[in-house]
Amino acid sequence: FICKWIGSARTSLIITIGPSSRHHAETTSTIMFGQRAMKIVNVVKLKEEFDYESLCRKLETQVDHLTAEIDRQQKLRESEKYDLEKRLRDCHDSFNETRKNLVTRSELLEQKNTRLELDIEEALAELNCQKDQNSLLEDKIADLEMSLKQNKQNQLENSTYQKVLADTTQMYEKKIAELMKQLEVERAKSESAEEQLDAMKKLSDEHKKLIQIQFCKDYANPDYIFLLLIAS
Repeated sequence: FICKWIGSARTSLIITIGPSSRHHAETTSTIMFGQRAMKIVNVVKLKEEFDYESLCRKLETQVDHLTAEIDRQQKLRESEKYDLEKRLRDCHDSFNETRKNLVTRSELLEQKNTRLELDIEEALAELNCQKDQNSLLEDKIADLEMSLKQNKQNQLENSTYQKVLADTTQMYEKKIAELMKQLEVERAKSESAEEQLDAMKKLSDEHKKLIQIQFCKDYANPDYIFLLLIAS
């Protein structure tokens, strides 16, 4: 019965039930039937009548268009094929030329590598020689450092000796200054003593002269007095 509803038209279903308890079973069955009927999906379609002549003309037009498109695509493919072949030939020629250039460059690089190896060997020899010279210089520097340490130690000892010598010299200078002062004092004393001695000599000479004069007076001899004066 439900299969009769399936079609392209819109369908409505109305179910009726009664409130009496006597019809409980029928009411339940009717409700369940309505629930099942609500699950049916009906698709509505519009009926159309096809014009086969117009459809044929349309299809012929599409075929012509597709044929022209195929021809155009074929010509395009042929031109692309020609371009690709030309590019392939150009690439092949450029590849051969590049290969020749690479061979030439590889030969040049081999020559450069040979020269570089020789230069590296010479540089290594110079480096070894420089290392030997550096080792000799290090030995000389070590010797110079040892001699410098010894010189510093000697200078330290000399400075200590010079300090002692300076202290001794200062002490002797002080003693010499004291002795010079004493010498000056002694010289002053000697000079004063000499002056006193000279004064005493003068006094003694004068005293002798006076004694002689007195002696001459006592003896009253003018010639003798004259001789004494000449002698004095």
